[in-house]
Amino acid sequence: MTLVGHSVSDTLDYVFHIDSARRFGRTGKSTRISCRFAAHERADCRLGELDSVHGDASDEQGLCSRTD
Repeated sequence: MTLVGHSVSDTLDYVFHIDSARRFGRTGKSTRISCRFAAHERADCRLGELDSVHGDASDEQGLCSRTD
């Protein structure tokens, strides 16, 4: 996931809702990813209670979560 912008807020949660299904228009499963940016390049993202990642989001290699 790449976010393009000049800045992000340190007071907002950025929430991404991802739906998947075998057929378009019929949601079979929904996943919620919530991210917070405490500082300009510091990201803290969570996939519910299943996984999380935090660190320097400016690295082109990206971030690796607890479960890779």
